[in-house]
Amino acid sequence: MGRAIVPPAQVLVVPGDRPRPGEIWAFCGRDAEVVVHRLRARHPDGLLFQGDAMRLPDAVVAPDCLIGRVIRIRRDGATRTVGMFDRWWGVAAVSGRRLRRRIHRLRGRPPSGIG
Repeated sequence: MGRAIVPPAQVLVVPGDRPRPGEIWAFCGRDAEVVVHRLRARHPDGLLFQGDAMRLPDAVVAPDCLIGRVIRIRRDGATRTVGMFDRWWGVAAVSGRRLRRRIHRLRGRPPSGIG
């Protein structure tokens, strides 16, 4: 997951049935590996997930491949609850480039390094 979950972290997953954009979920990947990524969008064929540090989304994931929603992250002996802030941050990260442009426009200065 990169920014939200840094290896070698452990996650606590709870069953769920309706993922919402920005939430972090565990699911079975194409090679039967467990993947933990953030839901980016719904797709006519399933769900689009993407790791925070990944440039492109994963292949479409069928709803029956979902394992559950991540509610806690443990790393180096510290435990952190994944909550609403994490979801909002995840939704904002989807359109981060557009969001940075808007912020710079509101402040009245051109965005640096954004083409």
